[in-house]
Parts: sequence; C-alpha cells; structure tokens
Amino acid sequence: MQTDFALSLSFEGIDLLRRTGAGWAVIDSVALDSADLDSAMNRLRQRAETIDPEGARVSLIIPNEQIRYLDLPDSDATPAGRDSAISAALDGATPYAVAELVYDYKVSARRLLIAAVAQETLAEAEAFAQNYGFRPVSFLARAEADRFVGAIFFGAAASWKGPKPTRPPEAIVTRPANPEDLVPVASQEPSDAPPDAPAPAPAAAQTQGTEQSDSAARSPDATSDREEMHAASPSGQRV
Repeated sequence: MQTDFALSLSFEGIDLLRRTGAGWAVIDSVALDSADLDSAMNRLRQRAETIDPEGARVSLIIPNEQIRYLDLPDSDATPAGRDSAISAALDGATPYAVAELVYDYKVSARRLLIAAVAQETLAEAEAFAQNYGFRPVSFLARAEADRFVGAIFFGAAASWKGPKPTRPPEAIVTRPANPEDLVPVASQEPSDAPPDAPAPAPAAAQTQGTEQSDSAARSPDATSDREEMHAASPSGQRV
C-alpha cells in the first residue's frame, strides 16, 4: 500500500505532503522553533484530517543528514553477495553497529547505491509523529542527485499493523500546493454517470480472466530483484 500523506522531517521544520498525480504537494509547514510547537503540530494533523479522514496516516521522510550513503561496485550480482558487500562497507562507516542499521539499495550501471539509517533514528521519528496523533506507516527518504535511484524505502513503522507498505514507484518530488490539492476527499465530485456494466462473459472466459489476474498479481515486477530493504535493531546520533 501507498500512503496519501507524508511528513517530511528536517532540522528546520516539518512539511505536510499530499501525494498527487504530479508528485507530492506541500500542504502546510511547521517550523521547529515555533513558539508553540505542540499546538502547531496538532493543527498540522487536523489540516490533514480535514482533507482526508485518513490524513493522519503518513509516511515519514527522514532527513538526509541522518542517512549514510555509499556507492560500491556491484561485483557479486547475487542477493547474498550484495548483502555481504554492503554489510562489510557499513562496518565502521557509522557510529552504529551494522545490526543497528536499516539499509536500502538499488543497482545502477553496475554500482550498488546504498542508503543506511540507524534504527534509533527511525524509532525517534515514529515516536515524534505519534506524539501529535499521526499514525506512521512507513519510512522514506529522498536522496540528492546521483546518490540513489528512485525513492528510498526503509520499510514499515514498528507500530503499523495495517496492510504492508510498499516502495513508492517514483522518487519523491515536491511542489507547492494548488487549490485542487486542498479539496477534501468527501468534496471531490464523482463522475456524472456510472460506467456501463460490462456484458456477461461466458463462464470459460471468466475463469481464464481470473487466472490471468491471479498470475499477474503474483508476478514480481522487473525491478524487484534489483532493490532490497534490510533491517538489522535500534540505536539519534547522526549516521
């Protein structure tokens, strides 16, 4: 599943984002030095819930200052070989033991592009969001150019008990919100007429179609073999 809202965290403040067809719209922002941070964060959640009753259900975008990026040659193009190479490269590269890190990687031009974060950092971000009534679903990040390909996905939040979250299909790109982005879900008008009901198909054709759909649902996409998210246990120093 994908969330429709996200909190983009930074050392300056927090942006509330809404997923749209053209990236993520910045709905509102709160500065960390706000005179009343608690009230400002609660208003941010209420703003999300005004747009969508499920607006408190968010992905958390971790700031790049908390992420360690590595670039390695893809010398052993097997999952086990890559895991071993990444673990060896991360050993000593951060203040944390490898077992206290979560990492994601992508393969690009025979290179391993790696992003790692401390589990402690994820736990602190999750607790911060929960303190203001948000329901964290997953952890994401957006790398600077050439440091990763697509969205960084650090997996599900520990407190999330719903459907399994998945990696966003594209890199996270933000833009200012326009009026359409602020329209509440309940106010979005349905199409004027319901679609025409399809004509009944012969029983044999219906069975075949179901089998094809099941097969498509079980088949991994072409990129799934080229991307991994690994959890290794918790420890907020910067990575």
